[in-house]
Amino acid sequence: MNVSRLTRREFLAASCALPVAGACSNRSPTAPTSYPSTAAIVFQQDFDSAALGIYTAEALAAGWLGASPYNGVREGRVAVFEGPEARLGRSIRVTYPQGAVGAEPGGAQWKLRLGGSYNELFCSYAVRFAPPFDFVRGGKLPGLIGGAGNTGGHKPTGFDGWSARMMWQAGGEAIQYVYHVDQPTEYGEAFHWNLGGQRYFRPGTWHRVEHRIVINTPGVRDGIVQGWFDGALALDRRDVRFRNVNTFSIDGFYFSTFFGGDDPSWAPTKDERIDFDQFAISTGRV
Repeated sequence: MNVSRLTRREFLAASCALPVAGACSNRSPTAPTSYPSTAAIVFQQDFDSAALGIYTAEALAAGWLGASPYNGVREGRVAVFEGPEARLGRSIRVTYPQGAVGAEPGGAQWKLRLGGSYNELFCSYAVRFAPPFDFVRGGKLPGLIGGAGNTGGHKPTGFDGWSARMMWQAGGEAIQYVYHVDQPTEYGEAFHWNLGGQRYFRPGTWHRVEHRIVINTPGVRDGIVQGWFDGALALDRRDVRFRNVNTFSIDGFYFSTFFGGDDPSWAPTKDERIDFDQFAISTGRV
């Protein structure tokens, strides 16, 4: 299977809930060797039914279980497009104006509430950095959240919430940017996607990223964060404490993308674009 461009049938078979051929070829010794056969799709979005052009707040609500935009959508920074640069059918494109640091002036954000609370979830999506892309110091990419979905320097206490977005860093380095109880500073901790070698986003290439989160036993450092990059296991952490209580677990997905950081050294040097497609969230693999 050509991972860089799936057919619709292949996407339905190989999205977050289902295995990709060779996905575990580089798995670590502690990675799971099997998954439940009762996996269910919780959410899926490929934008093929969305109207071309600016992605409106109404289209967002219709396609993301009633989600409302925080920023970027009403400002016209998200659009649906098709053609040779799209992943398959239609994709969305997010723009980041030159000099715009943070989510208010650049990129886009909204939260998808899943309508339930889960102890384990997988999510995946396709992402493409439009060439020529200057990564500068880095920026945020979407990921799963729980409870209050802590970000922005709000270190989790174990009684509020957590988040596990992705980031790109200088040169296109891929990391998981995790807000958890034991993070060393008030800001999230970088978990590098480097099993078998550090993974990098390459401008002009569609990459498929997949996350697996298993919530920890309250108060115990046994939470799991895994990541697959273009089908190969690249991250496997099993010592994460997201919470100290059982009043929240995994209940949302944060579409969050912008340059930053919060000072001018993170600013895009020119207008930039990132494309997204084929979002899927599921309860496991089969």
